[in-house]
Amino acid sequence: MKVRKDREPLVWPPPPHPPRIQYLSSISEFKDLGVRPSFLRRLWGGVTGSSESGRIHQPYGIAVQGNKMFVVDTAARSILLFDRDEKRFRRVSRAGKEKLVSPIDIAVTPEGRFFVSDSALGRVFAFNGNGKFLFEIGSTETLQRPTGLALSRTNRLLYVVDTQKHQISVFNETGEPRFSFGSRGTAEGEFNFPTNIFTDSRGQVYVTDFLNFRVQIFTPEGKFLKSIGSPGDKWENLVKPKGVAVDREGHIYIVDSINDQVKIFDPEGRFLLFFGGTGNGPGEFYLPSGIFIDGEDRIYVSDSFNHRIHVFQYLFSDSVPVQKEAK
Repeated sequence: MKVRKDREPLVWPPPPHPPRIQYLSSISEFKDLGVRPSFLRRLWGGVTGSSESGRIHQPYGIAVQGNKMFVVDTAARSILLFDRDEKRFRRVSRAGKEKLVSPIDIAVTPEGRFFVSDSALGRVFAFNGNGKFLFEIGSTETLQRPTGLALSRTNRLLYVVDTQKHQISVFNETGEPRFSFGSRGTAEGEFNFPTNIFTDSRGQVYVTDFLNFRVQIFTPEGKFLKSIGSPGDKWENLVKPKGVAVDREGHIYIVDSINDQVKIFDPEGRFLLFFGGTGNGPGEFYLPSGIFIDGEDRIYVSDSFNHRIHVFQYLFSDSVPVQKEAK
């Protein structure tokens, strides 16, 4: 990974306050993960401009499982699979014989299988851990424009945001429909073009309600619990929310795309802190989108129009030292 070499670490909030978020690194090229495409792949990528050139073009969905990283590159119309242990890379651009058109998000099972939404094709595709196509989910009756995906580990259900239907559709891991919730509107439990989704360790469901400028939280069965955010120009307001995730202590992270920030709220929905800012330097964003938090509270943010992924660390207790140089 590209690491910050400055003498002092980049942290939020800045001194003299105790740091809670530290910038670690950025990933824009495959070699930042210790992975190098073969000579033929580099040659082909240089001719076609594809992701075989060894660069990430426009990341959105991200998932990390151990030393494996899954990135949805919307500009390359592909899923990039990185194995940092074996220093291997695989690019998935087809679901069987069908080319992906507009892949958006990804959800990975504990066994390593993964699901990818394609908003233009109106379906969700399932693959094994090596990127082999297994089956598809959705039809004109069940899905119109699937975007955000979340796989709950408490009930093993797949939650799919259908942006066009203003609804969440829920399936089991074999693609059988279970239930749905939501409709268009501004009331509790209603949506106005939802986009991203996340499920926490308790099974609670967090949905980015994009044009209602909020994130709504539901039970695993789709019962409304609370909402976070509102339009405005205060720190706690949301302008163009996208990715949402929760760390091990229950803090809620929301990517506020147009402000080029990630905003953090406590479990009760009170605003705590933001990190990021507009630019192309370390820890800065240009229209960020997806977010993923791993089991060590490392935070991965898709810096979509800077063509990279930023990695941050939540310093969850005073016993976690600020790193002088990110590894």
